[in-house]
Amino acid sequence: MRTHSLTALLLLALAGSASAQTRIFVSGDAFADHKRFSGDSTESTLDVTGAGGGGGVGAQVSDRWDVRGEVQVGSTTTITEALLPPVTAFQSRSRNRITAYSALVGFSPAVTSHVRFTVLGGVSFLHVKTEVDSIPAGLVIVQHTSIDNVASPTVGVEVPIMIGSNLAVVPALRVQSFELRTDGTNGFAIRPGVAVRWIQ
Repeated sequence: MRTHSLTALLLLALAGSASAQTRIFVSGDAFADHKRFSGDSTESTLDVTGAGGGGGVGAQVSDRWDVRGEVQVGSTTTITEALLPPVTAFQSRSRNRITAYSALVGFSPAVTSHVRFTVLGGVSFLHVKTEVDSIPAGLVIVQHTSIDNVASPTVGVEVPIMIGSNLAVVPALRVQSFELRTDGTNGFAIRPGVAVRWIQ
């Protein structure tokens, strides 16, 4: 609830800022969801790649600066491990999903009529859901679900390429660093992708 409230406040602030500006933009994106977790080497670290999608709204406050809010929803990814190697019939299963609500500032050091390079920085509020169970169900592993809501520093880059007066294709990258509160695991979410952006 706290994450959703902060995101709503951010979007309201962006809307208020954009009302005094000449250009606002709305984006939708798809990305590869690379998750790299550290932890006990004897356990699954959930290092895995999936896919995801999201969107955002922002305001171009000057030729070089913009502010924006974004939501990125990763897919649920799964890791399995044999409980009694080399027997694979009995396995532990860990499923993980990360949703990011981000407030970012963008700076474009060089601007041309059709292409600009933008660096981004800000903070993300991550909702991380992890489920652990066994295959078949009901083995020695007790099924449990953990939920983490953590703040994460976020950086990124993107290269908006104008293909019309109001439309751009945007190759992009977001990187988030975090530490989970439930077990102290830390890691990175690395999300390269491409967006379609409408600029008013």
